[in-house]
Amino acid sequence: MRKVFYRRIYESPLFILGLHKFGTSLVRSLLDGYPALTVLPVETHPFQHFGYEIHYNYRRQFAEPRIREEIIRQCRDWIHRSNTADDPPTDSVTLNPFDETCFTEKIVDISGEIPHRAQDFTLYWNAMYASCHQGKNIPEDTWLCEKSVEHAEFAAELKNLFPGAVFIQIPRNPYANIISLHRFKDKTTRFPQIDRVIQTMDNSCYYLLKNMRMPGDFHVIRYGDPVPSPREILTTLCETLNIPFKESLLYPPLQEKSGSVYL
Repeated sequence: MRKVFYRRIYESPLFILGLHKFGTSLVRSLLDGYPALTVLPVETHPFQHFGYEIHYNYRRQFAEPRIREEIIRQCRDWIHRSNTADDPPTDSVTLNPFDETCFTEKIVDISGEIPHRAQDFTLYWNAMYASCHQGKNIPEDTWLCEKSVEHAEFAAELKNLFPGAVFIQIPRNPYANIISLHRFKDKTTRFPQIDRVIQTMDNSCYYLLKNMRMPGDFHVIRYGDPVPSPREILTTLCETLNIPFKESLLYPPLQEKSGSVYL
């Protein structure tokens, strides 16, 4: 059986894929605190910061060539926004957990050059981790876990950058997703525009079907399955990922117990 547990972060991250309000944060929080798994506390959006074209409607942007300094500025702005956002309905409330000075010091080695993209992404993720862990780097004998809503459309590119990468994508009933988005947006702005919701669901379904053809390293968990039968689903997930099941998976950890900064 292929060993995937103690993968180097530079080779084989674990990516959680899915739309807004699709249960990706639940899976992320359950994995947080798992031994030898490093779970980043917020969505990181590296492709956005590095200027890639994004079709996912709620993160939509056109391609824009960016020099190193602009990439670093984009990453710093995201950390500052995460530090100052006080938005309870969002997927993670991270009010001031990041040391922005530490983040700036750690991210300075980014090259901004396409041939070094995998290394640059890793430097960015490490800077984020270090900035909320007293400057400590991500342990090399760990498995990095990251979640960003637009990553379903970048799964193939992530697989190219990190050949050992593993993906978990979460589909959900479309009607239930609309209701959840309505409740989420009602607390923040207004009822979500239905065309944007449909476009995001179309994007997700298209890349779900496309990514399912990725041999061996792409897995699907239906939204809601972990709720009625969490032990069964998480045991199956551990078997799929080739990691031992632990009781801690059944209980999202608290910040002081696991190092998490979003619970």
